[in-house]
Amino acid sequence: MIITFLDPIEHKKAAVENPKLIRGEVTGSVIEISMGPSNVPFWRAQSQTDVKDAVIVCEGIETGLSLAIAAPEARVWAGGSITNLANVPVHFAVYFSK
Repeated sequence: MIITFLDPIEHKKAAVENPKLIRGEVTGSVIEISMGPSNVPFWRAQSQTDVKDAVIVCEGIETGLSLAIAAPEARVWAGGSITNLANVPVHFAVYFSK
């Protein structure tokens, strides 16, 4: 679970000591921000014919939201942290994006 504290007035993270908290096991997990035009979550796709959309993998949710708006033709995944990017299951993305 990722918790991000937001400023109630401005469009930014709250001015607290730890504005972003991650709880639980995150190694190898992704936050699927956008499913692209196929509208099929990666865990429900049965074959590459189900999902052919490009995949963008980024570090955080905030970046992912911006990318999803800028590239609606792609699926967007966030790793949740820079250290988890190496553990993101990109074999799903590569297999289903061909």
